[in-house]
Amino acid sequence: DEGLDEGFGEWLQARRAGSRSLCRRALTPRHGGVTPPHRCSGDGRPGAGPVLASPAMNPAPNLVLVGPMGAGKTSIGRRLAERFGLQFVDADHHIEQRTGATIASIFEHVGEAGFRERERCALAELLAGEGQLVATGGGAVLDAQNRQRIRERGFVVYLSAGIESQLKRLQR
Repeated sequence: DEGLDEGFGEWLQARRAGSRSLCRRALTPRHGGVTPPHRCSGDGRPGAGPVLASPAMNPAPNLVLVGPMGAGKTSIGRRLAERFGLQFVDADHHIEQRTGATIASIFEHVGEAGFRERERCALAELLAGEGQLVATGGGAVLDAQNRQRIRERGFVVYLSAGIESQLKRLQR
């Protein structure tokens, strides 16, 4: 949790201040945690030099969790949102609320293509907001439009878990 506190706290503080000082890169797993964002020297390399705004900088209005099913996007997302005072939104839950049907039911009736269209619309709606932690569905990044929108409107964090952990979590 210390890595989470350091990295996300710095992101949140910079976002609230309107700073463009954090590099745009997904946090990567490190010993069961994440590697926090780093400062750039202006040429894209980590360093203590002056921080300059560039296309690589992302003063993202939202924090977005991506990763496979069972990686912990929802459970970790709730904890992080509470810790950093962000509104937590689970994209799959949002789709179920909007349609009045479960994800499984949507897949059964309109197939994967129909579900992905609903997911694309839901993410567009959710990512138009600010100050949110958005937990995406496991397949959201399969769609090019979703990837582009997530990149433009979110500080992206990839969560991963081993196969055994995923299977254990999905059995619950």
